Amino acid sequence: MIIRVRTNLAMERLTISDDITLGQFYEIISKKMQLDLKYVAIENEKHVLFKDSQKGVKLSELGFENGSIVYLKPKLIDREKIEREKLEKEIEEKEHEEENKWKFGGLEIEPNFEITKNTTEEEILELEKEWDLEQEKQNKRSLYDRLQEGKIEIPYHIQKRQQNLGKHSLSMAVIDWLEETKPKISHQEKGHCIGVEFDHQSGNVFHTFLRNSNYDIPRVGYLFGSVNPDDSVTVDFIYEPPQKVLSQSQRVSIIENEEELNLMIKISEFLGLKPVGWIVGHKPKKSKRKLLKAWQLIQAARVQARFGHHAVTIVACPRTSGKAQFEAFQVSDQTVQLMQQKSVRLSSRGYILDFFESVIVEKDKKMSAGSYFFMITIPIIIHKSFLKNNFFVENRGPWNRGDLNVYLMTNKEKSWEEKISDPHFLLFLAKMEIFSMRTDFPKLCSQIKNKEKITSGFTFLLENFQL
Repeated sequence: MIIRVRTNLAMERLTISDDITLGQFYEIISKKMQLDLKYVAIENEKHVLFKDSQKGVKLSELGFENGSIVYLKPKLIDREKIEREKLEKEIEEKEHEEENKWKFGGLEIEPNFEITKNTTEEEILELEKEWDLEQEKQNKRSLYDRLQEGKIEIPYHIQKRQQNLGKHSLSMAVIDWLEETKPKISHQEKGHCIGVEFDHQSGNVFHTFLRNSNYDIPRVGYLFGSVNPDDSVTVDFIYEPPQKVLSQSQRVSIIENEEELNLMIKISEFLGLKPVGWIVGHKPKKSKRKLLKAWQLIQAARVQARFGHHAVTIVACPRTSGKAQFEAFQVSDQTVQLMQQKSVRLSSRGYILDFFESVIVEKDKKMSAGSYFFMITIPIIIHKSFLKNNFFVENRGPWNRGDLNVYLMTNKEKSWEEKISDPHFLLFLAKMEIFSMRTDFPKLCSQIKNKEKITSGFTFLLENFQL
C-alpha cells in the first residue's frame, strides 16, 4: 500500500507492506527522509498521535490503509531535563574514566625527568627533591584556593554550604569532609594476578648478570608474556631498557628509550605477547622479611599504571647459597591511586613510603607507612618459553653489525629456528634495519610463534649479510 508522509516542508510517497510494524515504519521514514526521529512523533489524519508503546503493532491493526496520510510532528521536549541528563551523563563518564584510568593501563604517572646516560646521580636526586618541594608547596596552599581551582573536588551538597561563606573561609562541613576522606592505608589481601609462570632461561640469563657483578650492580627489566584467562600471567622473556645505577642508594633509574621500547612492543605483538610487568635484581637482603623498598614500590605502581592491573613485579634476589631465587609481587590498587594523585614523596627511602599530607594508618594520623601495607605476594612457578635466550642482551654493552657474524659463528650448530627465535636477536635485526618491520617481521614472528620452518629467504639474507 501507499502511505503519504507529510511534514511542514514536503510530502513523501512511500510504498510499503501492510504487515510491517509501526517501529519498522519509523525506520523506513528515517532512512528515506533522512530524519532523526528521536524527537518526532507520527500523527494520523484524525490528529491522533501514535505512542512509542505501539511500535510493535502492525500498521493494518492501527487503521493504516492504502492512501493514508500521516504527519510528522515535533514531540514536546523537556529541554531542561535533556540538558540535565546530558550533564549528569558527562559527569558520570568522567568519574568512571578517572576511576578506571589507572586500572586498565595506559596511564603515565608523573613525573618524567627525561634522564639520560649523562645525568649524574646527584642531579637525579636533586630533581626528585625539587619535585617533592613543589608538591609540598602546592599542598600547603590555602584550602580555599585549592577548592576554587578544582584541585579538591567535594560533594555538591557541601559546595552549596561553602558558597554562602566569605573568601578564604571554610565551613565545618568542608573541614569534616576533608578529615573523613583522608586516605586510610590498608593492606589488600588479593591482587589482580593470581600467579606467575616465569621462563627459567630468561631468569637464569638475568641472574647471571647479577652474579657476574657479585651482586654489586642492581638491574631492572620489563617482562613480556601473556595474561591468561584465569588471570595468571606467563612471562616469556625479559627486555632490559637503558638504565642508570644510583650507587649511593643502591637503586636503578630507567632511561626511557621510547623508540627502542616501541620496537620491542611491536615485535612482542607479532609474537602474540605484551608487556606484563617488570623485574628487579639486587644483592641478597639483610632482612628475612620479604619487603619491597620504597623506590621499588613507586616503580611497581608506575608499571601497573602503564601496563595494566595484571602487571607484576618479580624480585631476583639470591639465596645465601648463591642459587637464583625469584619472588613475585603486586602493589595494591591504593598504591597506584596514591601515585596517580601525587601523594607520595619520590624521596621516600628504605622500606617506608612518605606522604605530603597525613593519612590514617591503623587509626592514627601519620605521614608515612611501611611497605608491607602496599604489597601483595603472588605465587610464582617456572616454565619453559617457546623463545630462546642466546643473543647478546640489549643495553649491557654497545651493539654493532659485527655482532651478527659472531652470533652466527658461535651458534652454527643450532638450527635456524633456534637461532632466530630469540627476542634479543629480533630486536637487533630491527634496530640494525636488516629486516623490515612492516613487511618481514609479521611473517617471521608468525613462523616463530607457530613453530614453523623459517623461510629460506630470511636465512639466505642472514648468511650472505655484508657489513
